[in-house]
Amino acid sequence: MKYDYIIIGAGIYGLYSADILSKKYSNSKILIIEKDKESFSRASYVNQARLHNGYHYPRSLHTAIKCSHYFDRFIEDFKFSIVSDYKKIYAISSKFGMTTPNNFEKFCNNANIPYKRINELEFFNKNTVDVCYETKEYTIDTLKIKKYYIEKLADNKNINFIYNDYITNVSIDNEYFSIVLNSKLNLKTDFIINTTYASLNSVLKIFNLETLKTKFELAEMVLCYPSSSLKGYGITVMDGPFFSIMPFDSEGIYSLSAVRYTPHQSSSSELPEFKCQNNSKTCSGLFLDNCNFCEVRPKTAWMHMYQLSKKYLKKEFLPTFKESIFAIKALMQSSSTSDSRPVIIKENLKNPKFISVLGGKLNTIYELNEVLL
Repeated sequence: MKYDYIIIGAGIYGLYSADILSKKYSNSKILIIEKDKESFSRASYVNQARLHNGYHYPRSLHTAIKCSHYFDRFIEDFKFSIVSDYKKIYAISSKFGMTTPNNFEKFCNNANIPYKRINELEFFNKNTVDVCYETKEYTIDTLKIKKYYIEKLADNKNINFIYNDYITNVSIDNEYFSIVLNSKLNLKTDFIINTTYASLNSVLKIFNLETLKTKFELAEMVLCYPSSSLKGYGITVMDGPFFSIMPFDSEGIYSLSAVRYTPHQSSSSELPEFKCQNNSKTCSGLFLDNCNFCEVRPKTAWMHMYQLSKKYLKKEFLPTFKESIFAIKALMQSSSTSDSRPVIIKENLKNPKFISVLGGKLNTIYELNEVLL
């Protein structure tokens, strides 16, 4: 079967790609291939769900401005998914931080993002933070975006989905990719968009294309119930080995993450290879499984994260555990020692065309417009 475009990965970058391509090329046939049984089952769901406005990157003004630039646009396009009925608090730790209050305020002014000093003792134990700010930052209910795109794309007869399947073999024939799936289905196209995030290099390897210099992390996001005092607030302590707790969805669930404890394992190898895969029959660096259905995934680091938040927060703001969700995070190795989080869009092959997209922020999907439109 022949398609004008094949998109690998049904997360937010993949579905957004299909949407904008179908608008510009209304008669084109588009196929989305997803290894899992449904869309948004990995990193597009397993994240802080933060609609970034730039505050998170005080050591990368470029990244901050890029996030802020798309902030209002994302709200306008996906207003139905935005959770904004809370105040977002950023605090500068008294110890071990890499940003000072003066530097943070200068950074916010340069990025043109709003902030207001408030009384840190309202939220934090004495002598734990130097200063506290109320900022403008929201939450994205990613399952609402998933529902929106699935319903919207399902109405387009030129867009097809294949779930529970993945590419196992590829050849190039007369300027077309000839693809064989694990199900033995044969496909042809002259344009592929690789939006698989943590499996980006794995797919490139199957296509015999040059991989990216990437670092991978097996990461945990703790979902928790907020206390009555915590409701109405999201709190991030920065910039260093600290934590963030904030609304995760529109149902009142919160996420808790910590710089030191969210990553359970890391890998700087070419493919996302981790020790736990030695005990798995289905997961490997080349064919990455979904950690949330894996029996050998790491045990939760909830208690470590809780104890860290307890060190800073007054007891009335502490959450209670609900569950943990896991995903593999990917970032460029060049970003490991800085705040820089650029969206990487690389043309790996011109004819037939193969494009790889590595984006770790939900509201930077618009970077795709420059390449696809």
